[in-house]
Amino acid sequence: MMEEPFKVLVVEDDPAARQLVQTIVEGRGHRVEAVADAEAGWLAFERERHPLVVLDWQLPGMDGVEFCRRIRAMSDTEDVYILFVTGMEGADHLAQALAAGATDFLPKAALDAQIDVRLSIAERHVGRALARQRERAELARDALHDPLTGLPNRALFLDRKSTRLNSSHVALSRMPSSA
Repeated sequence: MMEEPFKVLVVEDDPAARQLVQTIVEGRGHRVEAVADAEAGWLAFERERHPLVVLDWQLPGMDGVEFCRRIRAMSDTEDVYILFVTGMEGADHLAQALAAGATDFLPKAALDAQIDVRLSIAERHVGRALARQRERAELARDALHDPLTGLPNRALFLDRKSTRLNSSHVALSRMPSSA
């Protein structure tokens, strides 16, 4: 079963590798934002939290490990799937990537043989995360609206009233006092 399409961030400085990954991911039905360096990748991720990031290790600016650490340092990124696709091979590189917060690691030498399997795993993970986000949003909406009419309920009214009163109190406390 094909999961619903989502946007994937590909951060890869090698044009041929970037194009290959982009083509494969788009062929699986997803939209891709592909960038050539860590700075552009970071700006893209800050602008839109992509649920899947395909990341090279050696990048201009900052390396992929630091990029990965920055993602994990942000709030609400535990569901972001970070797949390292890199020429850096070996157990020590795998350990470093995982310690930085990577979800998966694929040596470029194995790209052709394993990318479809790795993307299938990533799609399943992202699909479940997106479903959980939708369920939480529906529960939050249901808690604040009448199930029959869809109109805001008492809980929403009280929440908004409290918010308005608090913001009015803050505004009044900031006003200069008259002497």
